[in-house]
Amino acid sequence: MKTILLCLLALILLAGASFADDSLNVRCIAAYDHFGTYWVRPLCVTVNPTYPEIMYVGGRTGLQIIDISDPLDIEFLGETPSYDLRNCYDLIYYNSLFFQDGDYLYSIDVTNPDSIIVKDSIDAIGYRLEIRDHYLFVAGQAEGFSIVDISNPDSLSIVCKDTSRDIASISVDDTLMFATRVYSSNSGAVYRYDISDIHHPEIVDSIVLTYTPDWIYPDEIIVDGSYGYLLTGGSGNFLTMLDIEGTLDTLASHFICYQQLGVRCMKYGDYIFVTRDGGQFSTGIEIIDVSDPYYPEIHGYYRTWTNVETLRKGLLIDSLYYLPTYHHLRVLNVSDALSLSIPEIQTPAKLSLSAYPNPFNSAVRISVESPVGTGLRPARVEIFDIAGWRVAQLPSPSVPLPAGEGGNSFSLWEKVSEGRMRAEFTWQPDATLASGVYLVRARVGDRDITKRVVYLK
Repeated sequence: MKTILLCLLALILLAGASFADDSLNVRCIAAYDHFGTYWVRPLCVTVNPTYPEIMYVGGRTGLQIIDISDPLDIEFLGETPSYDLRNCYDLIYYNSLFFQDGDYLYSIDVTNPDSIIVKDSIDAIGYRLEIRDHYLFVAGQAEGFSIVDISNPDSLSIVCKDTSRDIASISVDDTLMFATRVYSSNSGAVYRYDISDIHHPEIVDSIVLTYTPDWIYPDEIIVDGSYGYLLTGGSGNFLTMLDIEGTLDTLASHFICYQQLGVRCMKYGDYIFVTRDGGQFSTGIEIIDVSDPYYPEIHGYYRTWTNVETLRKGLLIDSLYYLPTYHHLRVLNVSDALSLSIPEIQTPAKLSLSAYPNPFNSAVRISVESPVGTGLRPARVEIFDIAGWRVAQLPSPSVPLPAGEGGNSFSLWEKVSEGRMRAEFTWQPDATLASGVYLVRARVGDRDITKRVVYLK
């Protein structure tokens, strides 16, 4: 009996050890887990490119909006009920937020986080999205692919649908579209389409790839310049480099690991980020240097072992990688792997912003404080809605400066303490603006700071 108990204890200790995180040149600096009433369970993340401080988290049971302006103190802004949007396979922001749940593509108005509204939906079965201009390319696996016109987010329309081939992923480069297809448990193909006529894509080249052992197949592709980067899924992951300038051809293949299931990848400079869902095996990211396409090499990784974490799509912002892992949104510092530095987070000692009253119902007074050294620079204040659209730019009070002091007119700064100056602004929202959360951004020189305000009519 004692022997049995000791064996059980040893197994428990070994199992516990296997759950420890492992990393190289990557550090987890924060883990956000406030996923609201509906327990969103993050799978995919994206941002509005014009206002990246606001992140959209698509999950197993809904959609959440969060403020990541301070990555160490992420704030909850709003969410949808779980019965509205479920099982997010991909997210993209263009002129609206687009949410793909496998069966439908949704256009979503996220202007007010307290009232997230589905504008339109369209029957476009798919699991991965790619954008070019105002077209979304939807890879639908057994349903082939669809091309959706999203120029009007209130009225989506399919301009092309091709179900003749199983398409796992799509990457678009100018007038060419590259798509992967799974043939069997260990083979597949890459197709090159001419999409100069968006309504009638035409195959102009293809290449068949076979892998050993079984259950390794072409999955996701990225094209950039002269090269394509093909990631395999199944029981093992390889990164295969493709020459796409002339006839499609393989250059090199890099083994990543065995026993990985779903995979996603993105390219940043000379690096490929591979996001891996290992199921009961390790889950995380690999950072691969592809500056030499013939000899790719790992520069960093972050792995966590647990059989309940699953993910589909992470996001790199500056040198921070946001990794959705089912129960957490992990913030990873990848600066060592990329030889970069994290952007400096503004502190009140340098630049500060306040708003009073907050919430407000008619006008809000905005104060910007800065060191004296920036007192001769103009302060610019802009107001954005939660979707990232600028709704107001406040006029700067200005005063002529004496000759030789740097210009004609600058914001009127007032000295408030030794070494500190203040500029005051007032915002009275236009009558057409709805109640909700708005973002005040103040910029002085090359520095800026953001604060949320709540407008109540």
